[in-house]
Amino acid sequence: MLEDELITQRTLQTICSDLGVEVSGCFDNALDTIVALKSIECDMLLLDIDIKGSMDGIQLARHILKERSIPIVFITSHNDDETVEELLELAPYGFVSKPFSPRAINVTMKIAYKRYLTHSSIFYTEEDKKERDIILDESLYLFDRTL
Repeated sequence: MLEDELITQRTLQTICSDLGVEVSGCFDNALDTIVALKSIECDMLLLDIDIKGSMDGIQLARHILKERSIPIVFITSHNDDETVEELLELAPYGFVSKPFSPRAINVTMKIAYKRYLTHSSIFYTEEDKKERDIILDESLYLFDRTL
């Protein structure tokens, strides 16, 4: 999760925890996020657009997507036409406008996983599925850490 406002970061952590989703890490800038992604496993990224440092969340997403396939959900207060157009170029798996509700985060994460799974076109054996299961709000979603 990349969010530079501590209160919002903690709120997102609480929402994820309530959904039974483990947060692999919280960061407030792109550089720390890039470094951390080399050593931690994660199945989805929640990215704020306006963050600390010289790289914004959109630039970070471009960088990450060059190296790996991972669903990205943007959570931001920037919903002007220029920002939306820039986001559309990336085809993110989700977008939540601030201020947000826990329900908006929950629904967006579910849709993002479903869309990711549908577009990844990967078929698993039953043994593979056991290693890739994730439960969000009592619904089963599958993911692949190797992509």
